[in-house]
Amino acid sequence: MFDCLIYELLINILLRLPVKTLVICICTCRTLQSFITSPNFIAAYTNKSKQNSFVFLKYHTDSFGKNIKRVNEYFWLHPDNNSLNVKDFKGKNLPMKCYGSYFYKIVGCCNGVICLTCNSSATSYIIYLWNPSIRKYIHVPDPNVMYKTHGRFNNVCLGFGFNELANDYKIIRVVYIHRIDLFEEVPVLVEVYSVSARSWRYIENSSPNHLLQMQQCTQCFFKGAIHWMGYNRLNRGLSAIVTFDVVDESFGEVKLPASLEGSNSSFRGLINRVCWDMLALIQVNSGCCQIWVMKKYGVADSWTKMFTYAHPTLRPIMPAISIRKNKDILMLTTKSELIWEIQDATMDNFLHRLRAFENFKVPDITMLSAQRIGDKMEELGVVTEPLRECYLASYEESLALFNEGEPIIGDVIEDDAIKDNNLRSQ
Repeated sequence: MFDCLIYELLINILLRLPVKTLVICICTCRTLQSFITSPNFIAAYTNKSKQNSFVFLKYHTDSFGKNIKRVNEYFWLHPDNNSLNVKDFKGKNLPMKCYGSYFYKIVGCCNGVICLTCNSSATSYIIYLWNPSIRKYIHVPDPNVMYKTHGRFNNVCLGFGFNELANDYKIIRVVYIHRIDLFEEVPVLVEVYSVSARSWRYIENSSPNHLLQMQQCTQCFFKGAIHWMGYNRLNRGLSAIVTFDVVDESFGEVKLPASLEGSNSSFRGLINRVCWDMLALIQVNSGCCQIWVMKKYGVADSWTKMFTYAHPTLRPIMPAISIRKNKDILMLTTKSELIWEIQDATMDNFLHRLRAFENFKVPDITMLSAQRIGDKMEELGVVTEPLRECYLASYEESLALFNEGEPIIGDVIEDDAIKDNNLRSQ
């Protein structure tokens, strides 16, 4: 039936269709299935879909029962257009299920694929790759470096990126082994996972010269490399931006702005992102937000402070900031001050501490859209849900992982390792 259609015309038609329609086409015709699921078309569709971005928000809320804290995780996807508003805000259940007080942190997002890991140090090896637009995922196998094989860790840091030459997604894992002697150098082990190989392998000849910290929102993928904030191993001051090239699998570094180098900015207050197609640093401190951009990549003198915003009443700005399709800055800030209602609670006592959290009122969250140039600020609505650990990013739909991933059946993917660990802790 397609013999009379010109090949280029068929491509142009399919590239204009939304992901959901393409999935329906795949299910109805073998010829279309073969065509749409080919690596060349998936790559072409990924490039095309960057013109139609979404706003992605991942967050969790807390609940309590029988003095046990429970975490409920959600995500929200909305087209990044003039109708963007949180007035009718309603998140969907995150399909990956943690138990008890555990929750998933976002490592990074690339070409419609989101990398997540559990926040518990005991289960930090649990990693997922997830494409929410086609509801497919990969449960990454256990890495080589684990507690049962190498003992305690001082720190674990993850990165996520895409090798465009090999059409392959990669996860980099940097592990700092626990040291007994304070004067002993901390051993660093590096391993990488690729979707094509479906396995982990060691990187023998390259390791970072700076300390990497695993915090949500602190890595980005830009110009074929993963970027993290690098810290001095002795005083924990900022030292450089550490890079990892996903093609040649080597570490490098990019200099920081002179005013930030050596500073003791908190891990959560400094975000590594791509803003306006440039490498950027977003500094969030109380009610203030500053965005630095590197106008010429790799040139330290090209760092420029592009945007500064101070909340009128110095209410806290959350470390959840993204750049919209129209180049405006999207951010979350609190509508009111944090309110604690604690009556006669001894905080040294665990049960009293739980009751205090039960009475903790999280303030309403306001979503703001700010112009990069000028002073125009648009309020996109108020979220009354008690959002915690928010991750905000621009997202593009894609067909990535369609051939490699497993379909999400139902609403929840349960991980036995997390479940078993949770039962042991009760």
